[in-house]
Amino acid sequence: MVDPAQAPLLLWLNGGPGSSSLEGLFLENGPFRIGKDGKTITRNPYAWNQFANVLYLESPVGVGYSYSTDGNQPQYSDDLPLVGDDVIVWTETNHAAMFPPISGIALQDGYNRPALCLYMSFECLE
Repeated sequence: MVDPAQAPLLLWLNGGPGSSSLEGLFLENGPFRIGKDGKTITRNPYAWNQFANVLYLESPVGVGYSYSTDGNQPQYSDDLPLVGDDVIVWTETNHAAMFPPISGIALQDGYNRPALCLYMSFECLE
């Protein structure tokens, strides 16, 4: 286990839309695994928190235990055209160059230690 003050921060978002990040927390790379009986937990020897501070974010509203307080649950299909327009505007106004590129890794063969959590390059800011 590394010193949390020195460890990188890893943001975990399950794929989707509509896939809860709690799947990653309890079934994939979190510190504990839920037993097949649904009542017991065991330590996960491949947990990513041994090497990084992991933040599991539930998104969008409506997955996992997240909900809307006004009762209006937006549907993915309703938002898709708006998201596409926003991405185009964001790219056209060159905001993409302001943010460092982020690289990920492919995990396979049961090897779950994140060899690379975040690679940042600030060359685009020079």
